[in-house]
Amino acid sequence: MKSVAGFILIASISWALLSPFASFAQEGAEAQIKAEEAETSAIEPEVLWLWGEVVSLNAQNKAFSVKYFDYETEAEKDITLNVNDKTTYEGANSIAEIKVKDTVSVDYIVTGGSSLAKNISVEKVEGEMGEEGILPKEEILPEEGQETEAVTEVMQAAEG
Repeated sequence: MKSVAGFILIASISWALLSPFASFAQEGAEAQIKAEEAETSAIEPEVLWLWGEVVSLNAQNKAFSVKYFDYETEAEKDITLNVNDKTTYEGANSIAEIKVKDTVSVDYIVTGGSSLAKNISVEKVEGEMGEEGILPKEEILPEEGQETEAVTEVMQAAEG
């Protein structure tokens, strides 16, 4: 009986002496995790995304402006984006191949008060609309059975 009481007494004293150190270790680990998260977020800015139409372009200064719809404020906005040597492109090889009125999807970061494009994807439209809002004649699909005649007409128009 004395040995059980002695064991309980020793276990209680050990617990009382070691429990403060356990809580300090836990608090230290939580503080270290928070510090690492803060350091990571300071190093890697949040990547943002937009989709819109190019409204101006300055290839020499490596910058372009996009008109887009901001879904958070439900308003149309303009943003000027810069590019650098690390910017990647889809549907174009460089900023020089992007044109005003192109539709683009851009992943970008805000750093030092300016927006830097990380990836630019230029959307290619299969058939451009004509001035009157309709497809040009050569882009209209022929009716069944008229494929040969339609192809002939397009070829003649291209040659002539």
